[in-house]
Amino acid sequence: MKIACILLTCLLSLPLFIGCGDTEELLDSLDSPILIQELPTDDDIAGLYNLGVPWDWYNVKNPVLYTKYFRAKLLREFGNAPEIHVIADMELKIRQRTYPVLDERITYLEAIYKLWPDEGILADLEYQRRARADGEPLVVIYGDDQRRI
Repeated sequence: MKIACILLTCLLSLPLFIGCGDTEELLDSLDSPILIQELPTDDDIAGLYNLGVPWDWYNVKNPVLYTKYFRAKLLREFGNAPEIHVIADMELKIRQRTYPVLDERITYLEAIYKLWPDEGILADLEYQRRARADGEPLVVIYGDDQRRI
């Protein structure tokens, strides 16, 4: 009887040990290039609109995949507005650490302000427009890296 109880206890506790694994490795495998190739292109609006976006899409580390999900979410919220594509393209540049030129930055802020009007965005936009008119370069800081645009 003791042996049967021990075997039953071991058998019932086995799923606890099987489920313990490295979930980080599993999450990294979800961002594989094969998955990205199967995604709709940025100009396939219907495909992006119908794209199944995971609930934790904002945790995706792959910049291209993150931007696909971000663009799909914006399309669902605002429709196929040109500002959506400006914002998503800039998000990809930022995540790939590609630095925008000043005109791209101003266009990006104009798109953000049109979709989400905010006094802080408007003040930043006006400052950058004045800087462009004066020929003054701006310093853009991404983490430890600084660039003049």
